[in-house]
Amino acid sequence: MWQHDTRGYKNSFPSPVGSNARGRELVTDMPVAPSTGHAARADDAGRILVVDDNPSIHADFRKVLTMEDPSFEALSSLDDVLFASNAPRVDLRFIVDTAFQGQEALERVLAARAEGRAYALAFVDIRMPPGWNGVETAAQLLRVDPHLQLVLCTAHSDYRWEDILGVLGGTDRVLILKKPFSVIEVQQLAYSLLMKWRLVRMVAHQMGELEERVAMRTHELSRANEQLRREMLERARIEEELRRAQRLESLGRLAAGLGHEINNPLNFVSGSIEMLDTELTRLRSRIPEEQWRHLDEVVRTAAVGVGRIAQIVSSIKLFSRPPDSPAEAVDIWKTLTWSVKMIEDRLGADVELIIDLTDVPPVLGKRIEIEQVFINLLENAVQAVTEKGGAKQRIRVSTRAEEGVVVVEIADNGPGLPANELDKVFEPFFTTKAPEQGTGLGLAVCHAIITGMGGRIEIRNDAAGGAVVTVRLPAAREEDVPPAPVLVPPRPQPVGRKGRVLVIDDEPLMLRIMAHALRDHQVVTVQSAREALELYEDDPFDIVFCDVMMPGMSGSAFYAALAEAHPGAEKRIIFITGGARGVEAQRFLDRVRNECLEKPIPTDILRARVNDVLARHGTHHGEL
Repeated sequence: MWQHDTRGYKNSFPSPVGSNARGRELVTDMPVAPSTGHAARADDAGRILVVDDNPSIHADFRKVLTMEDPSFEALSSLDDVLFASNAPRVDLRFIVDTAFQGQEALERVLAARAEGRAYALAFVDIRMPPGWNGVETAAQLLRVDPHLQLVLCTAHSDYRWEDILGVLGGTDRVLILKKPFSVIEVQQLAYSLLMKWRLVRMVAHQMGELEERVAMRTHELSRANEQLRREMLERARIEEELRRAQRLESLGRLAAGLGHEINNPLNFVSGSIEMLDTELTRLRSRIPEEQWRHLDEVVRTAAVGVGRIAQIVSSIKLFSRPPDSPAEAVDIWKTLTWSVKMIEDRLGADVELIIDLTDVPPVLGKRIEIEQVFINLLENAVQAVTEKGGAKQRIRVSTRAEEGVVVVEIADNGPGLPANELDKVFEPFFTTKAPEQGTGLGLAVCHAIITGMGGRIEIRNDAAGGAVVTVRLPAAREEDVPPAPVLVPPRPQPVGRKGRVLVIDDEPLMLRIMAHALRDHQVVTVQSAREALELYEDDPFDIVFCDVMMPGMSGSAFYAALAEAHPGAEKRIIFITGGARGVEAQRFLDRVRNECLEKPIPTDILRARVNDVLARHGTHHGEL
């Protein structure tokens, strides 16, 4: 280690200078472009300020970030890897200055800027009694230097990232470095942030020069002003769409997690209701008829409530991860005509429906999902004109073809939307309807479906009153249309076959519900995959239901272990999930051919899957 007296010592690097063998090997084995042979100039050096109340830390940083460290040469090859191989090689050098307190650091930064030798990077310790702490120091330094990059160093958890952002505001110039840290980590961090600092200054300089040239030649570019204005408007629109997409992406992750958290307890409720219904049916002869009817009504009402919750969760899943059903050539005229018929019974006598459908090419998408979008948009239009009332309620549905795009517009003459709500309507759970009239997921789902097909959906207020929703979908090319799937008749399912079923889930209630649903078979339940592997050694199972995300051994790890110990047994696994899963788990499910059922799982689906596996693979304890 960089040995110092560690009693009361709050910072340390965990390995000797240059002794991080693994890190050095990682860097030195990279391909290195030929050096230009130029000697390093003083103005090539990157200026770094180390702010820490401990003088030994100053010495450590100097050793790491100057040529005193023999591993520094390895870092210089990183430039050849990160940038074009034919670019001149940059021999970076660091000049390290130090300060013991935040006030001293502020004075050094101001002086350096005044002398034209600004610091590129500052490593700031969070704890520096008795003066400013690191966060306060960072706020002052960021205020006086618009390009300075900052690394906050800490071995403690005094500040959460949210607390730091509360002081510093949203910025991309601050990083957190947890102690202890390695030599190569500090070197690469310094290198990357120095390159970022140089690029930011270069871009700022280039932008300044560009603005000056534009100002000098404005009188020569009068004919291009209109084009420039259109480009600026388009850029603003794209930036707004990007911000909206980023918001929707974040909300999509939240929605996926929310759906997962709801699905597990929802499965407990639905399974318990089914168990209760089974028991009531069995005890019907022992319960007075009037009391039985009352209990039966209560159970069925609860089942309806569970069904509605399941529908909302299904919408959340569709918003966060649209299903990967195969695309097809969709006839927009037929789809719109069918969608209109679906909402005709909701049109009052005072509502005029205008259909203006021109001949447009088919689009490449998913018919059922496109129908869902149009029905949802039409229902919104009907509700808008109905709320407005009056004798001239009107809805207009039209189509047109643009270059490579099919455009569908659904316009109404309702009250329209407040201007400050137009950019929020596609966010999940945002709604202008009463709580009992909507969940705020309809337009979010429409947005997810359309963008998932490579299209766009927009909403605006019409100058004449009301709202206009525009859907743009890419027209299908003949070579893009997949061939019609070959339909294979289903195999007859065996009736009454008994199988040996293993259910693996870390939720005890889920195990009870699955065991009850599959009570016609021999069901064994365990709460861990490792326990399941031990059971497999004694007696194999005909089918295994395995949760994807479990503590200890995950579903993918269980699949690999079972395939190694009992080749072929892994084909009998059916995975179950609450909806949310990590990137690696999703890649695993995409790679294997095993089915994955999402909770809550209806009992008839569970029983059908057991019968299907028994039909395809047979049982270990009987003949087919």
